[in-house]
Amino acid sequence: MKRFLVVVFLFLMLFNAYAGKNSTASNYYPKEEYLVATGYGKDIKSAELDAKNSISQLFALEITSTTDRSAFEISKNDGVESGDSFSTTVNATSKANELYGVMIAESKKENNGTYSAVAVLNKAEASQHYLQLVNSEREEILSLGNEVRSGIGSLGNTSKAVRYRELVADYNLHAAAYNYLAGGSIEHISRAEADSLVDNSFNSIVLSVAVKGDVDGSIEASIGNTLTELGFRVAKFDARNKVDVDVSWRESKKGKMYYVNYVATVAIKDTITGETNLEFIDRGREAHTTLENAYSRATRVIAKSFDEKIKAAIK
Repeated sequence: MKRFLVVVFLFLMLFNAYAGKNSTASNYYPKEEYLVATGYGKDIKSAELDAKNSISQLFALEITSTTDRSAFEISKNDGVESGDSFSTTVNATSKANELYGVMIAESKKENNGTYSAVAVLNKAEASQHYLQLVNSEREEILSLGNEVRSGIGSLGNTSKAVRYRELVADYNLHAAAYNYLAGGSIEHISRAEADSLVDNSFNSIVLSVAVKGDVDGSIEASIGNTLTELGFRVAKFDARNKVDVDVSWRESKKGKMYYVNYVATVAIKDTITGETNLEFIDRGREAHTTLENAYSRATRVIAKSFDEKIKAAIK
């Protein structure tokens, strides 16, 4: 009898050990304490990414719907029937591509040759992390928001307004994550108000553009378009904020090719305070079989470069 009990005991130990090795991740990560998601892919890396994305999608913050309208005509025996048809597409997007604390608990190859992975997130640890973030971000947002509101009309204020909007987006993401994980009720900060503050900051600025060395006028036109796209107002008269562009050229010819070397600078200044808010410089060379086309290529390159640099610096 004792021998039988010992054998049964050893069998149960071995069975439990085997079961532990082969039990699913959900047995180790109960849903009361963890978020658990399974992903699939053609390899382990893509399966793990799919699993992480599945958890990330739980934190979608921006839900947008787009309704498309199209007209139709149907020929019938007694005439033609016409009307409108509508289709609506709903999209949910999330910035939570790398949520705090997400880890891969299990990955394996399936019988059909594909791979699966299980991603988990500890709710308590992650919610505490996001609570600390929103507490610190809230103070910074309140302080920066006051600065932006009081600085409307200043060119340097626009970058602060953009930063404010970015902080609000991050704060709302972290607040949503905390609320979801901990069942909290932290209120979001109005994204519409942040967008309006950015628009007001840009619309309050009037700039004039002065260009030297613009051989065909394309550089001035391009910079004017860039500033307008950003939300600034561009004036024909001399405004307080001025964009000065200076391009110097040097021509050369070798064989049938014409070359133009250039040094181009752009500076955005406050003419009252004398402060230079942005300044860039470009150097380069363009070539063509005609001198006119060499200049044309160069001005297009300069205009494109300044467009990208100004937008990157301000937005």
